[in-house]
Amino acid sequence: PVLGHLDDLGLGSLGIALMWRLIPTDIPEECRRRAEELEGRPRVVAGAVAVVATWLLLAAGIGWLVWRLAR
Repeated sequence: PVLGHLDDLGLGSLGIALMWRLIPTDIPEECRRRAEELEGRPRVVAGAVAVVATWLLLAAGIGWLVWRLAR
């Protein structure tokens, strides 16, 4: 198991290094510039609400199933 994780770590690192070499230099610069422009803007809360609601529904469903099976 240890050698498998080390192998994944090495291949992952090489893949990321290759990805950075293949991306044109103007793309990361443009992304950084756009991120700086977005600083201070309000964030969209709808995505967070959807994720939390999904987890709550999932937890309620599992709780209901456990309660139903325990009776």
